Amino acid sequence: MNLCSLLSNYKPYDQHEKADFDSFNQFFKLFDKDMWAVRDNKIGHLTASALILNKDRTKMLMGYHNIYKSWSWFGGHADGDLNLYNVCLKELEEETGINKNKFKQIYNNDEQVIDFSVIAVGLHSKKGQIVSEHLHYNVSYLFEVDEQEPLNYRDDEHSGIAWININDFFNKSEYKDTEIIMNIYKRIIEKSGIKV
Repeated sequence: MNLCSLLSNYKPYDQHEKADFDSFNQFFKLFDKDMWAVRDNKIGHLTASALILNKDRTKMLMGYHNIYKSWSWFGGHADGDLNLYNVCLKELEEETGINKNKFKQIYNNDEQVIDFSVIAVGLHSKKGQIVSEHLHYNVSYLFEVDEQEPLNYRDDEHSGIAWININDFFNKSEYKDTEIIMNIYKRIIEKSGIKV
């Protein structure tokens, strides 16, 4: 689906998403299309992420992220590709070891985005290079996959990967991430109709 037409038809879920959605629209007006999805844009760039649920929709597949030191979803940079659905599936396959054809979209079967969020990324080091603070204009999807699929994580990005009970994830301190990220996860889960 064309990103611009998706933006024109999308209805934000709450005030937080509305604020982020307005930021998305301003970002697209400020920068030429060829600067939306490249890391050369040091102010911000497009990313795609997904929450992955098991078929019973009781667990989420999460990775322990090496940079953020927390259990988090999977996804990555668009790196010039404006087909964020394909970007997301490519990242899911790379980061979980599960063939991208095994993922079934839950929210809608038309490459439908479930959430728009703007995520501030702090100063960090990646592959020996300092990466300045910037924004991720993140498009999110929701998928399900059989939890019996073999997992194979990339140790350059994650130090573990696990199926975590959804209620445990939101209620136990060992899974806590920043409040903003936890609210994004919760919003996506609520949109899917699952009670937390």
